[in-house]
Amino acid sequence: MSETTSVNTHEQGGEDLTRVVDVRISAKDRAIMEDRRFFGQPMPLLYIFSLEFWERFSFYGLQSILAIYLYFSVTEGGLGLSPGVAVGIVAAYGGTVYVATLLGAWVSDRLFGTERTVFYSAVMVVIGHLALAFFPGMGGLLVALVFTAFGGGGVKANAAALVGALYVENSQRKDAGFVIYYMSITIGAGLGPILTGLAQSELGFHYGFGLAAIGMTLGIIIYIFTKKHLPDSATLVPNPLSPKARWTPLFVAVIVIAAIAIALITGILNFGNVSQWLTGISILLIVLFYGVFLTSKQITKVERSRTIAFIPSLVSTAILFALNFQIFGLLATYTDTSVNRMIGNWEMPISWVIGIYAVCITATAPFLSALWTKLRNRQPSSAFKLGLGLPVMGLAFLVYLPFANATEPNATPLIWVSVSMFLIGLGELLVGPVGVSLATTVAPKAFKAQTIGVYYLSIALGSALSGVLGQFYDPANQTPYWITMGAIGFVAGAAQMAIAKPTTRRMLQSD
Repeated sequence: MSETTSVNTHEQGGEDLTRVVDVRISAKDRAIMEDRRFFGQPMPLLYIFSLEFWERFSFYGLQSILAIYLYFSVTEGGLGLSPGVAVGIVAAYGGTVYVATLLGAWVSDRLFGTERTVFYSAVMVVIGHLALAFFPGMGGLLVALVFTAFGGGGVKANAAALVGALYVENSQRKDAGFVIYYMSITIGAGLGPILTGLAQSELGFHYGFGLAAIGMTLGIIIYIFTKKHLPDSATLVPNPLSPKARWTPLFVAVIVIAAIAIALITGILNFGNVSQWLTGISILLIVLFYGVFLTSKQITKVERSRTIAFIPSLVSTAILFALNFQIFGLLATYTDTSVNRMIGNWEMPISWVIGIYAVCITATAPFLSALWTKLRNRQPSSAFKLGLGLPVMGLAFLVYLPFANATEPNATPLIWVSVSMFLIGLGELLVGPVGVSLATTVAPKAFKAQTIGVYYLSIALGSALSGVLGQFYDPANQTPYWITMGAIGFVAGAAQMAIAKPTTRRMLQSD
């Protein structure tokens, strides 16, 4: 069953034309869009909520114990790598997830459609976690990181698209639906490190990885039994490849895999420099995308101006996440060696500090949202909020200065680290919700999806840089590092706030 509507348009020269737009909304999709059984939202939102909850549970659970798994000694159940190498690997892994969102979106648009891409991606995540749980050593690690990174990127790129498919365009309920959806992310991000870290602390690393696999498997089982309730539009392939072109992706994949294998065998690429490689690749991709945007004849002069004005925000986003993602690498190792985690006679698992960060975000988000709602038109611009987030993030690193010269181990109080986690979470909250919004605002009509992809690439760049920066940390001389990280946040924030007004004016100009 389909719906056809007529739209009157007025073109230059005074000629009135009637354009017939065939919307083709199936009866099933219409019923879903009118459904209000889940807190006033369509019931399929609950099923997507469940899948994304378990995916974030497994992702943050893995992230929370990955660094210590890499550098703990073999007798302690780890791989015995140096802390610097461990930090670099964790950073590159996190960045690869964001690069993989571009591939996940492409696979959905050209090969499988949203519903199947989400399913295949989730299965890849489970395979990755199982590899870590059952195959210790570097081989299991490599398989695990590849599968969980690309699987996680596929889920991340398409789960939000599934949510959007539940609503008619410009639905007043859509924003509330996305608030519920993002709740699944924050709850999963909070519980993942707590439960996975507890399993690792009490039973061992492989039980922690196994718990992450069980969580994602539960999400897949629920998805299998409920995906029939998703909109028909989620099963469609929007822009399918022609039969002749279907072998091209496989051919490209073989070339890329062969190139990576050669780089690994020759030593050009190794675990010690993987974050540097991802930094270069992310910068190259951003430059290439911008080259396409700015030289295209499909964008107008105003669109080109808006796209250029967006560059400082991309740079600031990369800097902010270069600081933010250190919670999974450097700050995880710091928590192990320098933080007093004793509560009475019980020692808090290392990963629970990351859980504190997630809980702080969950607890703070409603208050910040209420503040922006109250301020309405008087609230700062999105570009200025980005500038505010940077010094807050920088302050989170200056918190460690009083304990930089401590002679005894584990001298940093847990409450002090909790303050740092709160500031990192607050800095992210000031930026995270406005980033995609800015990207959609400035995006040329011909490059909407690609512009959002470039924004995610700036986050990937930030993640990779967090590993590059973390390798400069010297536990015997901490003061220069904490001061440098704080200075980066304050200087970048001051620069972003200084140019926020003129860049916002250019980003918001209309054709």
